[in-house]
Amino acid sequence: HIHDDHEADSIPRVMLWSAPRTLSTCVERVLLESSAVHVHHEPFGVPFYWSEEAPSSRQAGDRRRATSFASVAHAIWRAPAPSGVDAVFCKDHAYYFAPHCLHRLAEFTAGVDVRHSFIIRHPRRAITSLFKKSCVDNGGTGYRYFDRAEAGFVAMWSLLSHIEEVAPPG
Repeated sequence: HIHDDHEADSIPRVMLWSAPRTLSTCVERVLLESSAVHVHHEPFGVPFYWSEEAPSSRQAGDRRRATSFASVAHAIWRAPAPSGVDAVFCKDHAYYFAPHCLHRLAEFTAGVDVRHSFIIRHPRRAITSLFKKSCVDNGGTGYRYFDRAEAGFVAMWSLLSHIEEVAPPG
């Protein structure tokens, strides 16, 4: 059984925006243990790297997918949650969304209870770890170069500033 649209609107949607290598997956893994929380893992990464609208060229040689930023936004912020779920949680990298989708955030979340949160690890540790996974111990990623934009801290700042700017007073 799936909630109807009215019920889905009353379920809080919690976004955890992060930069890579900030230990955000640890938070996600804890929430995966609760049957009351429906968890999405980095869904904006698909349109960021593999869609026709992809702003990144890192995966340019790979097959394109039909997934769009709008379809991901609908899935995490508007689609009815599974029965028995009290909250929807999504962990994603801010650079998958900002700055290219900031102008669409209000459209994507209109009328939905989305609570934005951010996890920050000291940039020296996060970026050092990302560099290592990009250029040194890169067997798991297959990456061959370090992309400064993927460090994600500028995108997190843009996203936080935008959310604070457009948030209703209160």
